[in-house]
Amino acid sequence: MDAAVELGSQLLDSGGDIGCVNWGSLGGSALTGAAQGAVGGALGNLAKVARAARAARAAGSRKVYRQLSVDDTENLASGRGIAPRGASRSISDHVAGKPTGHISCSMSPGACARFSSGNGLAEIDVDTAIQGGARFVDHNNVIGAVKRAGDLRGVRDAKRAQEVLFRGTIPSEAVRIIPE
Repeated sequence: MDAAVELGSQLLDSGGDIGCVNWGSLGGSALTGAAQGAVGGALGNLAKVARAARAARAAGSRKVYRQLSVDDTENLASGRGIAPRGASRSISDHVAGKPTGHISCSMSPGACARFSSGNGLAEIDVDTAIQGGARFVDHNNVIGAVKRAGDLRGVRDAKRAQEVLFRGTIPSEAVRIIPE
């Protein structure tokens, strides 16, 4: 993905919050785009991303993204959904990498790319997940919880990942695997 499209996608997904831009991902996209001479198509692609985001918002759908683990793919293949690794309710512990009852997702595909384990990317419909029993924790609440815990590194990491969380299992009907 070229830099203009990546920047536009990240800004649209974060509601225009420049603090949520993953600059590392953007730099890699810029180098790739420059090497490929993709500047000419950038504006057209950005317009497509913007139209898709506006259409999704107009339709009332909220989507978030997750790089799938081996356990996630096995659970989805057997119709069980994506399950948390623990039971703790602590958001700050979750952001620190401890097993909790939360499941990490990102507001944009680019923000979660660094978590790729080669098992694929999933798009999750927030409203369908909530209807299926999962509880959604938006980005601002994730940041607030980590700030209250006094974890400045966790705040930085959660911002960079554009982190949102689900508490409980994400039902399989809320998950769409994005083909590579």
